[in-house]
Amino acid sequence: MPTSQPPSTPSSRRNAPTEATSPETLYTRRRDRYDALAAKEQRRSQWISWGRLAAVLVALTGGLMTVLRAAENPAPWLLTTAIAALAFLGLAVVHDQRLAQLHRWQGLATLNRVGLARIARRWEDLPVVVGEPPAHAAAMSKDLGVCGPVSLLRLLGSSLSPPGRSTLIEWLFEPATPDDIVLRQAAIAELSQRIDDRQALELEGGVLRSLDPDMSAFLSWCEGEPWLLDRPGWIAASWILPILTIGSGGLALLGILPFWPCGSLALLQFILGNLQAGRLAEALDAVSHREREMQSYGRAFSVVEGWTSNSPELSTLIERLVGDTGRPSERLHRLHRHLELADVRHSGTLHFVLVSLLLWDFHSLRRLELWRREVGGRVREWLAVLGEIEALCALSLLRSDHPTWAFPRGAESDVGELRAEGLGHPLLSDDQRVVNRVDLGPPGRFLLVTGSNMSGKSTLLRSIGLDVVLAQAGAPVCAQSMSLSPVRLATSIVVEDSLEDGISLFLAELLRLREVVTAAEEQRDSDRRLLFLLDEILRGTNSHDRHVAVRRVLRRLLDSGAIGAISTHDVALADAEELRAVADCVYFREEVLTDAAPGEIPMHFDYTLRPGVSTTTNALSLLELVGLASEESSPSEESSPSAEEDRLTAHNGTERGRSPREPL
Repeated sequence: MPTSQPPSTPSSRRNAPTEATSPETLYTRRRDRYDALAAKEQRRSQWISWGRLAAVLVALTGGLMTVLRAAENPAPWLLTTAIAALAFLGLAVVHDQRLAQLHRWQGLATLNRVGLARIARRWEDLPVVVGEPPAHAAAMSKDLGVCGPVSLLRLLGSSLSPPGRSTLIEWLFEPATPDDIVLRQAAIAELSQRIDDRQALELEGGVLRSLDPDMSAFLSWCEGEPWLLDRPGWIAASWILPILTIGSGGLALLGILPFWPCGSLALLQFILGNLQAGRLAEALDAVSHREREMQSYGRAFSVVEGWTSNSPELSTLIERLVGDTGRPSERLHRLHRHLELADVRHSGTLHFVLVSLLLWDFHSLRRLELWRREVGGRVREWLAVLGEIEALCALSLLRSDHPTWAFPRGAESDVGELRAEGLGHPLLSDDQRVVNRVDLGPPGRFLLVTGSNMSGKSTLLRSIGLDVVLAQAGAPVCAQSMSLSPVRLATSIVVEDSLEDGISLFLAELLRLREVVTAAEEQRDSDRRLLFLLDEILRGTNSHDRHVAVRRVLRRLLDSGAIGAISTHDVALADAEELRAVADCVYFREEVLTDAAPGEIPMHFDYTLRPGVSTTTNALSLLELVGLASEESSPSEESSPSAEEDRLTAHNGTERGRSPREPL
């Protein structure tokens, strides 16, 4: 992991930037500016519309008066009609340009509205992003919220093209190498300061986001073998026969030759064109299938082709995009012109004449195959580079929206370690998020998190997991500082039974744990240790069996060199002799409220980690809240001291006095 500088003033809750420099202020100003420009453009467009209508009325009046005054002097009215018609055509061109500018201003205003919604985590105001995790990471994605309605993907990927979305998903699930992380962090830091460039690309990405991501047919054509260029005889015939046909026709008009040679040659070309019509149509249809959409990609390419960068990663990507073949946008525009000429084949009479005189389809196919030979093999790389640049821009949103989030640095030890100060959940808004110090590792130790219902245990595990995902993608993390050695994540947080497959909850948990343990053992000798996050595991069995099973699972994980955290209600686990020596115990607590209003939860959670083991539970209080308490039980029974709580209190007192690295 690269080196980063943590904020100078740590806080238990993330401090927002000052009002003058806050991202919220920037987005608000830009939204208001583009709304004003759009309103101005709307008024201008309305005036042009009235002008077009006036030109039509003048042209119609002039035409009518030309007819009525045909016997006198219609010239002034004819001139008036011509001027009005030309004015209408000119206004139509200008109107199209103004409408395009209007849509641009409206799109930029929308992007800044989305930026405000993104900072506030107003998920209902963010566009839905469709994207599936890799099959092997589906469980982890669901556990942590990487993809889905409330997820990292939706937070970052609302304006990405299909290649950008695919690249971002790949980066979130496949940890980058430490060297690649350094390069990405530099590019992300630079892009976070280039909001105009970013939003120009986001605007085009928003147009592309709804396109079919399957470009295989077009790419197959681009990378395929030519048909016509490998047949020089046909190419020669496509030049010689039209020259002879037109030449003989010209000589026939001069009276030097009869017309039959020209007619015969024209008939021969028509026959040859029809003999190869199926093959030519197949080739032309293959490139036409997605070429229109590629013009939209061309506009996205044109945005980044002129960029310059001080970041090695971003400058390399721009160089790869332009390469030796020139700007992709210009190349795609040339392909579009070739196809426009080829589309004459859909015009019956004109196509018949052009084929009979010029073997038109052969020339259309030759131009397309020459384009393919020159740059067809580069199209896949163009899309890949665009995807990487968009993914960098998406990750840079975290840096620009949350300036105090830190870039993680490499841990002092490479064997498996995470140290984070002020770590929080990246999907929560600033006014909801509570941050904590979290330490995981070294291998041989694990974090045991206890606490009552709703106290924050699962959220802590998800916070760790999502920040690790961001860190290993090269993004800033929701923390004041973080050091992390290379790890691979494995989780068991959301586990469900399956009636269809006949799998009980307990069996489903066992299968998931087997995957986690197997992954840890596979990572034993690799440069990436496993980082496991296990939430309330083995709930589907009795306490005795659960204690034995959890100890065995943890023993296998720790023996494999894995690090991680496990949360549980079962505080007795912390007292197990074999776990006490290797567990770093922390807990969440709540405060029972005596003045809670009817219907409110009668307790307060501060979501702050404390060293030790939880001494309270709240199940009976929650039972009463939902109206299920019996006459024999009450919240007071739950909160009254017991021998077990006295034992745990004494246990916590011992813990608070020890070093985090001392065995219990």
